[in-house]
Amino acid sequence: MRNGIRAAKNDDFGALSADMVGYWRTFTIAAAADLKVFDYLPNNTAQLAIHTNTLEKRLTRLLNALAELGLVTCEQHIWHVLPKGAFLNTNHPMSLASAAIEYRGELMQRWHSLTQLMQEDIKADDIFKQVSLSKEHTQRHHNMLRSYALKDYQELVCYLDIEKGDVVFDAAGGNGLLAQLILDQFPSSNVILGDLAGVIDSSEFNNKRAFDLFETWPVKANKIMLSRVLHDWNDTNALQILLNAATSLQDNGAIYVFEMLLDEYSFGGSLCDLHLLTVTGGQERTQSQFEALFKKAGLCIDSVIKKDGLVTVMKLIRT
Repeated sequence: MRNGIRAAKNDDFGALSADMVGYWRTFTIAAAADLKVFDYLPNNTAQLAIHTNTLEKRLTRLLNALAELGLVTCEQHIWHVLPKGAFLNTNHPMSLASAAIEYRGELMQRWHSLTQLMQEDIKADDIFKQVSLSKEHTQRHHNMLRSYALKDYQELVCYLDIEKGDVVFDAAGGNGLLAQLILDQFPSSNVILGDLAGVIDSSEFNNKRAFDLFETWPVKANKIMLSRVLHDWNDTNALQILLNAATSLQDNGAIYVFEMLLDEYSFGGSLCDLHLLTVTGGQERTQSQFEALFKKAGLCIDSVIKKDGLVTVMKLIRT
């Protein structure tokens, strides 16, 4: 079989071949995450095989592939983690081990529907409710989201206009990473985490309420957080979420929408947009597309927070 990964970058045929076998990387990394290879490094192959309960000769082949991907290196028969590979240690504060396993599982399976989605409007099961049915799946999925949230939100929280005594509702906030960051930054506020019952049960955040985005919300808040929530839904559902948020907002309150905004004049983010279409039925949006949704919900952008990361925060107020 032609080696697509090793193809020269200036060879269009080889580059396309490498793109088509991207799943090789996905499954290699996920297998290493399953086996917790990175938790036992540095080590020699024999000891790693014992720790991971694997066949030594086959583990060598997996390690060689991880080395080709720039995740490990071998010096004098000892395998060492490279900087990129460190994120696959389950003890790393921003571990992507759970993400590796999630991307290999149902998230990948849903991509099989992409061709059909181009031809007709098919409705998949709500992946969030499906995830919430299993404690193990809930924990793994939200561990993945926690790592991305820690990277994307940490530098933004200090810019939120949260005052003493404000009731802050983190709607569909997962295991509560953003809620905790807000509480740490604004300890005099009253931060409430909201999500589906199965998700809430797995969170260690103290102040939490089970709720459904599309039912009556259980709080009246001064500040509402919608952190990467709207991109998981089509325009009809996203509008309903915004209307529910506006109804739950106290007078003179604000809604903070955290999203990666597509550029009006480039293709950046388009693969992520297809991922959302296949997995959740949602979409990434430009700022003007968001503004059209906000207007329908009786909201407008009051200010925008944008730093070095991928995420932009749009502060919304009632019009």
